[in-house]
Amino acid sequence: MSELSRVHPAVKLLFFLLLLGVVMFADNMILRGFSLVTALFTLSLYGRGFRDVMKYSAMAVAASLFAAVINCIVSHNGKTVLFKIGRLPYTMEAVICGLSLGMMISATALWCLILSEELQSGDIVYLFGRVLPKVAVLIMITLRYIPEIIRKYNEIFESQRMMGLFDKNKLRKKIAVVSAVFMSTTERSLEDALDASLAMKGKGFGLPGRKYAFRRGFKLVDITVLLITLVLAGFAIYGIAYGDVGFQYYPTIKMTWMYEYSIVAYTVCGMILLLPAAVNVYGRLRWKHYTSKI
Repeated sequence: MSELSRVHPAVKLLFFLLLLGVVMFADNMILRGFSLVTALFTLSLYGRGFRDVMKYSAMAVAASLFAAVINCIVSHNGKTVLFKIGRLPYTMEAVICGLSLGMMISATALWCLILSEELQSGDIVYLFGRVLPKVAVLIMITLRYIPEIIRKYNEIFESQRMMGLFDKNKLRKKIAVVSAVFMSTTERSLEDALDASLAMKGKGFGLPGRKYAFRRGFKLVDITVLLITLVLAGFAIYGIAYGDVGFQYYPTIKMTWMYEYSIVAYTVCGMILLLPAAVNVYGRLRWKHYTSKI
């Protein structure tokens, strides 16, 4: 359990929406790279092993390079020409712009993964179950379906391999086993979805007047985090709206970081990106402090 899980679900959702807004709408390559690094570091604090973090890092680098190549092929703006094929110039500015877009997409995906770790099914039902029960179910399925089906696939695949049905030397045998495992995983997920829908129908989910067992009031820590989030949101929105964290790609690369309040905007955006990791590190240190006295 992370330290942020103790915060009210509405406050957590508001903070992560602010964080995703900074990641997606702050058109600055430095901030996007920093958001990608902080997302990987925050993932390591959620029990992800070194191999998983390296895998996510490799995927983020590959996605960024792919976006850079695609943007260089599509866009031919910019003054710094790297090479020409026929009459079409391929510029360094287009490569940098594509690399920035790739880092933004990768960082957004990683932060959404962290959001799925923080907002559990109970939090989603608590936030949207009374007003929009169908939307709550849709969000819950979206956040949990892909990780759950991957876990089930690995579980069935490992059981098949331990039974001796997996032969690495025969490609045809491997394809047959993988196809059978995929079909078994799909059938199992459909059966689980049917069981869940019958259980929800039996419990009267979505009917008017239904009571919810999970109730959460606002505590002092929730109000404190909410006030911090609102203050940071005000500074971040001002900095992004007035261009104090701008990054110019065309026709030449130019970073606007010496304008009025730009340092404040960079500092606030950096604090927003570092806050989840800082809170989790604080929770771990406090836990070690308490356990050392037992």
